Formats: sequence, structure tokens, C-alpha cells
Amino acid sequence: MTVHEAFDQARSAHQQGNVALAESLYRQVLQADPAHVAAWYLLGVACHALGKLGEAERSLGEALRRQPAHAEAWNHLGIVSAQAGKVEESVACFHKALQARPEFPDARKNLSLACDSPATQQLASALTNQGVEQEGRGRLDAACECYRRAHALQPNSAPFCRNLGIALGKLGRLEDAVAMLRRAVALQPEFAEAYQALGAALHHLDRRSEATEAYRHAIRLKPDLAGAHSNLGDLLAKAGDLDAAAESYRRAIALRPDFAPAHNNLGIALSELGRLADSVASYRHALRLKPDYVDAQSNLLKAINYDPARSPEALLAEHRRWRDVYGSPAVLGPAPGHDRNPDRPIRVGYVSPDFRT
Repeated sequence: MTVHEAFDQARSAHQQGNVALAESLYRQVLQADPAHVAAWYLLGVACHALGKLGEAERSLGEALRRQPAHAEAWNHLGIVSAQAGKVEESVACFHKALQARPEFPDARKNLSLACDSPATQQLASALTNQGVEQEGRGRLDAACECYRRAHALQPNSAPFCRNLGIALGKLGRLEDAVAMLRRAVALQPEFAEAYQALGAALHHLDRRSEATEAYRHAIRLKPDLAGAHSNLGDLLAKAGDLDAAAESYRRAIALRPDFAPAHNNLGIALSELGRLADSVASYRHALRLKPDYVDAQSNLLKAINYDPARSPEALLAEHRRWRDVYGSPAVLGPAPGHDRNPDRPIRVGYVSPDFRT
């Protein structure tokens, strides 16, 4: 009997419900022809039906090793993985089945069921929590990987898209961040926080008009987003609209009175508008909230230099205060390696006061 005849016999037994016989015959086929992809695939299907999940996984894996674009094998391996409790592997298999054959209703249905299962939702939430923990420890790469895995399990979850988008932005992958955040707002058009994060990513890319629109959209959806008001103020200040920028900072502060950066940025805008006393008050407020806020302290020093009522002694005291908090002692470098021979020729350089002669 030829391999082809043996395979037909095995498939016939399988179709007639004699799965144990089919398994035996598929193995015989593979002994004669170890590269027989269809036999590996159907052996996996038969083993699955017989409850042999490990054998099914191995056989389907062999089929895919020989034919990586075998959509049916990916789909069936996803089913086997789900039954074995391998949630992430299951979802990944259904995705690969759809990559191999985008119009594959069974795989699309199985992917939907897998993503909506309580086990998948629970794992995605756990991965998100792990991501938050890793981010808190400063491990951005590890956090991003947790968010990526959560998103892979729940690709239609706008919050998971936002988490991944923000993490990608923090890693400097700004274009990827924008793409992910646009997906978040497409999935959930009323998601104000996602629009705010999108605005931040676009802002870092210096795509100011797009960033401005994203912040405005976030504020329309949720007027109490202090961060969006403050970030919008930054863009308005860059555009030269200082009055509007100051108003945005004031709104941010009204929503979050302890928002030190908004107080500092309001001070900058007021200083540019010539309102020196008000700018100094804003800087001092920022420093009361955050005493080690070096930018606010530096801005304060700059502002008071233009205050005619400020005495030289008061200016000196403020500068010494800055030095005491933020200054670091000068560190002398190694002595230059000069030739100490007293008879050496001396080279003298001279630059005239006007740099011309």
C-alpha cells in the first residue's frame, strides 16, 4: 500500500468516527513519510479528539514547522492551547491563523471567544498591574512588554491601547505611540484621557497643530483634565498667544491647586507679558508646593533681577539661597601636564579687546 493510499484510509477512518484507528494509521503514514504535513495536522486533530492535548500540540507544531502558513493548524493549535490553559499562546495562534488567511470565520470567532473569556480578561488585568509595578520601579522596557502582552490578549480594549501607547512614548517610540493612541480613541471616541496622551505624543513630535487639537478634544470631552489644560497652555505659549496660555494654566491650577508645574509655567507667561510681580508670586507658589523645584527657583532668580525695588543685598541673598539648595561644589580637574623645564620657550597668546587685531 502506498503512502497516498494509507493516508486516504486513515482519513476515511477519521471521517467515520473511528478516531483511534485513524491515529494509528496517521502514525504509519508519518513513519513512511515524516514530511507529510496533512498527516501531521490530522494526527493533531485526532489526538485532540482523544484528549491527548500534549500529543495534539506536538503534532500540530510539526505541521506548522513544515508549513508555517497553515491556517487550519494555527486555528486548531489555538483551541488545544486554550483547553490546556495557555491563554496567551491560544490568542497568538488565532492571530496567526488570521494572518495566514484573513477571511477565516472560524479563527475570527475563536479569537473573539478567547479574548472575551474570563481567563483572558483576568490575565490581561494581571499583566497591566505588573506593568504599573514595573513602571513604578523605573523599568520601562519591562513595563512596556507587560502592556504589550495585555494588549495582545485584548486588542479591542481602548484602555490597554492607551497604556501601551503611553509606555511607547516614554521609551521614545513616539510614532508607535501615536499609532496606538489613535487606535485607542478610534475604539472609544469618548476616551478623554487617551486624547490627552495622544496630544502629549504629538507634542513631543513637535506636531503642534495636531497636538493642540488633541488637547482641545480631551478638554471638550472632560473639562476637568488639569494636565490637558496645562499642556495646551504650553503649546499656546510656544505659539506666542501668552494671554490664552496664562488662562489655560489658571484653569489647570483651579482644577488642581497643588499643580506646581502649572504655577511655574503661569509665572513664565506672566513674565513674558511684563507682569513681573504676578510672575514672582507664581514662582513662589510653585516653590511652596515643591521646595526643590529647580526650574521655578531659577525662573524666580531671573525675574527678581528685573525688579527695581529689589536691593542688591536681597538679590545676593536669593542667589545664595539657590546655591545652598541646588549648587554643587566645584571639582578641580587634574593638573595640566606642563613642561616644567625653566629653559623651555614660553608661548604667549593674545586676543585684542575687539577681537580684530
